[in-house]
Amino acid sequence: MKNPLVGTWRLVSFEVRGQDGEALYPLGDNPVGYLMYGQEGYMQVSMMKANRPRINAETLLLASTEEKAEAAATYVSYCSRYGIKNDRVILFGSPHTGHLIWKRI
Repeated sequence: MKNPLVGTWRLVSFEVRGQDGEALYPLGDNPVGYLMYGQEGYMQVSMMKANRPRINAETLLLASTEEKAEAAATYVSYCSRYGIKNDRVILFGSPHTGHLIWKRI
């Protein structure tokens, strides 16, 4: 059976729902990014807030503390093994992420 998710997909929205069901949009109304699903059962996501400010320094390492904080707060990336169960994508194990804190909900 062919996996319908395999390929590269452009992100159209990103929301997080708390236990109360309220939707939050941590990357704003129009985030940009891509999701990639491989036939081997691995997936990867890179997404960010649209129109992020550019860093004034030559590299992120030389950026100001404020610029680094803004860059970290407006970008998310992770990868994980995945599967499909009952028409839902299930991530297996802890995703490998660029964020210091990751909590499954």
